[in-house]
Amino acid sequence: MNSRLSPLLLIAGLILMGCQAKNSNEPSNEQAIGEADLMHLPPPPTQKGVDAPELPETPAPPPATNRKLVRNATLRFRVEKLTESEGRISKMAGQFGGMITNSEENRTGGLSEMSMTVRVPAARLDPFLVTLMKESIYTDTKTITAEDITRQYADTDARIRAKKATETRYLQLLQRARNVQEVMAVEAQLGQMREDIESQEAVLRTLKNDVALSTVTIAMYERGETATEPNAPFYVRAAQNFRDGFDFLGQFVVGAFYFVPLLLIIGAVWWGIRQWRNR
Repeated sequence: MNSRLSPLLLIAGLILMGCQAKNSNEPSNEQAIGEADLMHLPPPPTQKGVDAPELPETPAPPPATNRKLVRNATLRFRVEKLTESEGRISKMAGQFGGMITNSEENRTGGLSEMSMTVRVPAARLDPFLVTLMKESIYTDTKTITAEDITRQYADTDARIRAKKATETRYLQLLQRARNVQEVMAVEAQLGQMREDIESQEAVLRTLKNDVALSTVTIAMYERGETATEPNAPFYVRAAQNFRDGFDFLGQFVVGAFYFVPLLLIIGAVWWGIRQWRNR
């Protein structure tokens, strides 16, 4: 009997050991649920006093089409006939939609010079300069500048919008004022706010005008017959300086006549004192 049961007991023991090994390799329900929940837990909090590093935010640059540029030009050149060039430039400014805001003429010796300030639409500045340079027979200087005022323009516009919003709130407070003292206090703040808005709007109008119109400062000159060219030969410059020396001497002699009345008075006083002493 015992010999028959021993193989059965051996087989049953082997099956029981295999089941236990299988159960030990499979995770329990609690362990499986815990690992699944870890996937949905929030990140651990940072330590007190230690901030997580943040990447700096890079502001997007404004589009090129929205940039506000102030473009100006300064030129100095020589012309053949100063009067004729002035007339052509005046006509040219009108053709390009601009205007002359300042004109001044100077004549010194053999040099005639004229300075002009022309305001032309910024979009037509380049073709205007191309046409203008046809008047030049020798260009001394030509400078074109471009200043980006996009940030200043945007800041001024933002200030105006913010102050107008504050003005609206003051108007609402004015409607809810309960006595004369509250009305006067709100109106005082409202008046100051309107003054600030008008000041900022004036600045914004100036910026818009500077962007819309470019300023061209022109200095043109004409050489007379008595003027000496910088690259003239030595004997020409020497002769010119010799003539200038005689001119200076003549001016000195003529200037000396300014002192003749004073010398006559001094001489008369001296003669009178001498006569008085002799008597």
